[in-house]
Amino acid sequence: EGKLVPVEITVKLLKKAMERQGWEGGKYLIDGFPRSFENLDGWNSVLGGAVRVRFCIFFDSSEAVMTERLLERGKTSGRVDDNIESIKKRFRTFQEESKPVVDRFNAEGKLRRINSDRNKEEVWSDVRKLFAPSVIFILGGPGCGKGTQCGRIGPAFGYHHLSAGDLLRAERKRPGSEIGELIENYIREGKLVPVDITVQLLQKAMEERGWEGGKYLIDGFPRSIENLEGWDRILGSKVEVKVALFLKCAEEILEERLLERGKTSGRSDDNLETIRKRFATFRDESMPVLDRFAASGLLRQINGEQSTEQVWSCTQEVLSNALAPHLDNQAVIIVKPHAQNADMHRFVQSHLTAHGVAVLRKGKVSEQEATERGLFNEQYFQIMTYAEKHPTAYPVLPAGQDVFQKAFGVSWVDALGKGDVVSASQALAKLGMSSQEICEAWNSTEPVKLSPSLYVSPMEKGSVKALVVNGFALHWRETFFSGPSGLSWFVVSFSPSRHTWEAFRRDVLGNTDPSTASKESLRGQVYEHWKALGMQEQPTTTNNCLHGSAGALEGLRERLLWAGGKLQEDPFARMLLASGVPRQTLEAWLRNPDVEGWRIGIEERSGPLFSVTENSDSETFRDSALRFQLEKGGSDYWCVEAKASGVTQPSVTPSGPTPDKMTILHFNDV
Repeated sequence: EGKLVPVEITVKLLKKAMERQGWEGGKYLIDGFPRSFENLDGWNSVLGGAVRVRFCIFFDSSEAVMTERLLERGKTSGRVDDNIESIKKRFRTFQEESKPVVDRFNAEGKLRRINSDRNKEEVWSDVRKLFAPSVIFILGGPGCGKGTQCGRIGPAFGYHHLSAGDLLRAERKRPGSEIGELIENYIREGKLVPVDITVQLLQKAMEERGWEGGKYLIDGFPRSIENLEGWDRILGSKVEVKVALFLKCAEEILEERLLERGKTSGRSDDNLETIRKRFATFRDESMPVLDRFAASGLLRQINGEQSTEQVWSCTQEVLSNALAPHLDNQAVIIVKPHAQNADMHRFVQSHLTAHGVAVLRKGKVSEQEATERGLFNEQYFQIMTYAEKHPTAYPVLPAGQDVFQKAFGVSWVDALGKGDVVSASQALAKLGMSSQEICEAWNSTEPVKLSPSLYVSPMEKGSVKALVVNGFALHWRETFFSGPSGLSWFVVSFSPSRHTWEAFRRDVLGNTDPSTASKESLRGQVYEHWKALGMQEQPTTTNNCLHGSAGALEGLRERLLWAGGKLQEDPFARMLLASGVPRQTLEAWLRNPDVEGWRIGIEERSGPLFSVTENSDSETFRDSALRFQLEKGGSDYWCVEAKASGVTQPSVTPSGPTPDKMTILHFNDV
């Protein structure tokens, strides 16, 4: 009848195949399904409660590479769809129907993204690790507290603790063990046990406790480059190393601890001469291992000189950020001065809470304080930079230049050369108009967006014409604080499993132009009910009542700007610093520099960093930032210390009951 086969039939056939192969304890890899939300809904209705989906593997490849591969295959495949026209249609179908399914799995923390632009061996190496154990190495000098932390990490994070030394000793004592006899012979002859034996014992221990999906904490290994190379040779392609924890501690403190321990430990090596020899061995052999882990982006340093509880607090923070499937997002929402009243504040907080967005902190800033601190220019510095800087300094990318040429019939370069493009500040003199007149003229035009925060609109006065950049900005700044009430801000948190950053801006906050915002969003609600909310006039694009951070990095900058605090006290900043982003680099990123070759997934981007990372969730920004830093070189791993309060908080929502917090919900608002 020319109809599509209902998805329920497909799912029932999959179920039948699984039952035939073995239902209880069965493990199945399903290829090319689900391809649409309809497929996914059908799966959930038939099998959702009966089958556990561990993860979804997404082979991420650029359309250029896929096109090349398919056309090459078409030379011999005989397939009618291996032609350029059909390939483009298939790409469109994937983007429209399958990509949303990929996004859903990502939001649920189940997506495993593999860069498949590479060769088969590299792709297979990454795929293989998805089914392998995950490993944490914990390293540090004698007396740094590794044993204490290992005793806590295991129960807290579900990791089996493996000690290379304990495994060697146990194997020596195991009756009838050929490996044990070999170890005994090496020790009897005064030789070092070959690293291959140690790694094989570690592998055996992991296999006995559970290979696939196993989680292992390995203490005191690798202790040398030879150890690390042996690990890489035997297990490097089979096991995923999550992080290498290094408890950093000065030798004087370690010496003091070991001598104190020696008073009661009975250990023959807890004496001054032996201790100093062990320090020398650690410096010569183990420190180069740390350099290798740093170069691969795996190193995490913790200040081991702190109290045991402070070290544990930092360890929890570092591991939570490294192991969590999702990092929470933290943004800033500002209620602008013209929207300041009690009804608006109450409505904003109730709306956020009803949409699963937690308000962590809130505050107010008076007009006087904002003026003294120059907060307007700091908050909207990119808009104001374009409004006041000479246009020749604007980083307009080729795509923006194409938009400009289509809109105005002249190239960006030629218009600059003729002096036709002017900033809002230059337009004051060129057009002989006040900032208010320029703003009013601007509002009667349809500005063209060349890039985030960069808009151009044609204006004229008499015979003088100009293409003005951000013509609204100067008057907007002059009238932003229209009364003595100042403005208020909220630091909010939301899980990407509930809202991606893009969805938060679109569905919770609403479009910048409130007239086009979703009616269920904040801006859409305020646009429709502005009178009931005590507003003097209906919101416009310029006066849209609310501002929200556009991405994880911008959110960090705005938290520091409005809520105050130190960079090393912010959970997201702490994670970036601990992961190898140098402090001076992070501080430079907060000024929105131009970057080249910043990769998000397989897509490479260039331009102002806030624009490049717009809508990036915390996890996406972290991964792309670390890759960018490793590719550019110069990683500098911050030594994590407890906050001034002594309590650190990870950038993730902890498992278990939600902490007791009270938010007032007003029935009418909800």
